[in-house]
Amino acid sequence: RSVLYSRRTLLVLDNAASVDQVAPLLPASDSTFALITSRSRLTGLGVTHATAQLSLDLMTQAEALNLLKNIIGTERVQREEDAARLLAEQCAYLPLALRIIAENVRIRPRASLATITGELGGNHHNIDDFATVDESLAVVSVFDWSYKRLSREDAEVFRRLGLHPGAEMSAESAAALIMSPISAAKRPLYRLASMHMVEEANDRRFTFHDLMRLYAERKCGMDDADYVRSTAFENLASWYLHTANNANKLLLQRS
Repeated sequence: RSVLYSRRTLLVLDNAASVDQVAPLLPASDSTFALITSRSRLTGLGVTHATAQLSLDLMTQAEALNLLKNIIGTERVQREEDAARLLAEQCAYLPLALRIIAENVRIRPRASLATITGELGGNHHNIDDFATVDESLAVVSVFDWSYKRLSREDAEVFRRLGLHPGAEMSAESAAALIMSPISAAKRPLYRLASMHMVEEANDRRFTFHDLMRLYAERKCGMDDADYVRSTAFENLASWYLHTANNANKLLLQRS
């Protein structure tokens, strides 16, 4: 910091793990600008430093197609545009997954995109398909980086969410899965959202993209015993049954 003081410098801190990791590196003068990338929102930085935060969403379909064109060629994408759109959807519009699959497509110039999408298996593909020969360049490896930083409580909630069959889940249904009060489920859900391991769909409702769902299912299968998974799912089903019954009673009262 003393070396950079008063110098016009751009400082890039990539893939920051925590506020504590980057805070000692931040410039001490206005002449130096720091750009920080992280999977976490690093909200604590806003308390002690003047910061502007930008959260990046998943790619749009147009952006995903442009990335595919840049890697495998515009002609190839335009020749099979419907298959290219499906390929982007199968990658959940996640930039890393798109780049990995596109690189795998690029080295198979004779394979059609329709063949590639068929191999990925629609909406029931294997998360291991999103990898290269270099194991560090795999969706699972990157997700592992974030998962290993979770507390035991947050990791348990994340795994159980992989049992949820719907596209969205409420704090109440998450509580049913971990068999705890709603207050015990809400805090981990918001912490998971701050690390982009789930996304807030709206107030007290959460979701995650298909690849993260597959990862959560995998971790649940690996780390939770069969009886734990079956008990959690039965508890969720019971909660939905009672909720539906209560809703039905309310409708009958109003009719």
